[in-house]
Amino acid sequence: MKLRSALFTLIAGVTVSGNLMAEPAISAPDTKLCPVDFHTVVLPDNAKQCQRFDVEMPATMIYFAPQSKADLIAYYQSTMPSLKVHSTFNGRTLLMAENQQIRVIVSPDSTGSQVDIMVTAPQETLITSL
Repeated sequence: MKLRSALFTLIAGVTVSGNLMAEPAISAPDTKLCPVDFHTVVLPDNAKQCQRFDVEMPATMIYFAPQSKADLIAYYQSTMPSLKVHSTFNGRTLLMAENQQIRVIVSPDSTGSQVDIMVTAPQETLITSL
């Protein structure tokens, strides 16, 4: 009887495990080609691995760029003069518009930088021509 019970437990365990394995795996983040801008926040031409998390307000997106953190901060300050350095913490620099409706965080990465963008309200075009 004990052998039958142990065999049943083993078969039941395999069946449960088999059912769990049959479930779809958690998918990787949805990366898309990077847009030219994200709610008027301009992206550099070499931005890649863009991941949009929200399209409705507040809208968020992250991407990777091969530039250094300092170069990306200078890029954003020249293309969007309304963005000012607000703070730096643990190597991450927050750029924020005066109305706080656009926030850009630039973080160093081993081969460039990661940029997180949050837009909390629709914006009129804030991009300046280069």
